[in-house]
Amino acid sequence: MSTGMFKPVHGAHAVVETVFFFEFSAPILSDQAIEEHLALAYGDALARMDKAGSYEVSFDPATLQSSQREIFTYTFSNGDEMENEAPEWAVRITDGIQVSIHCTAYTRWEAVSKLAFQFLDKLALHAQAALDLKSLGFKVVDQFRYEPSEGSYDLRLLCNSSSSYLCRKNFESGDRWHNNSGWFWLHPNGKQILNHLNVNSSAVSVQHKAPHTYVTIDHVQVLRREEDGDALLCSVDTDQFSRVAHEFFEPLHDQNKLVINALLTEEACRRLSLVIGRTQ
Repeated sequence: MSTGMFKPVHGAHAVVETVFFFEFSAPILSDQAIEEHLALAYGDALARMDKAGSYEVSFDPATLQSSQREIFTYTFSNGDEMENEAPEWAVRITDGIQVSIHCTAYTRWEAVSKLAFQFLDKLALHAQAALDLKSLGFKVVDQFRYEPSEGSYDLRLLCNSSSSYLCRKNFESGDRWHNNSGWFWLHPNGKQILNHLNVNSSAVSVQHKAPHTYVTIDHVQVLRREEDGDALLCSVDTDQFSRVAHEFFEPLHDQNKLVINALLTEEACRRLSLVIGRTQ
């Protein structure tokens, strides 16, 4: 049986996106801070920076009411203005309350987390209200491309058939299946972290090319406030916020590695150089 049937999308690793997300109890940034101050603060982050504003309108058919959210997005890449290069990073701010930092050019955790929290640090220093968190979390998306030339689809060559995160039916359903699960784990800070895990095999079109079959692992970890006044992090001072947040996210990264390790076969883990207890 071929061990090359499922190829990590980036060769040495399978991560297509990491997202660090935060929701505050009240707006922390004014429009001027978002559009002007952050533009100056982020100006030297990468070679190219673009910014765009938009509105997202939703309609509730039950109440016949509509609502809108204002979204401002900074995108970053290492290409110059003449290159049609996809963004490698994005900072998305919704109504001044929700902030998400996206990386689509993963290399190693140390480098990615360092830049992510540099973005967060500059944003926190421009906050005009208390950094009072309602929720925060971490999302990692991994993808493996199925290569038909390597033989008939056999999920056992990628995923551990005895993994508690999958069911037997997933291994009997050919190349179209999905599995959703959820659970909590105890963070070292004593907080309960909610996990959402969606694993699926489906046809995906990448960069407008013909659809191809990919196995996608979408792992989200979230900490939400359960009671008013409950502090999710030990400090909300603007000059310490990114450092404290970084410390919070380290165990989430470790937990994601444990999940991936339990999902994949030993051979697949070796191809990814996935070693528990080592920074990756």
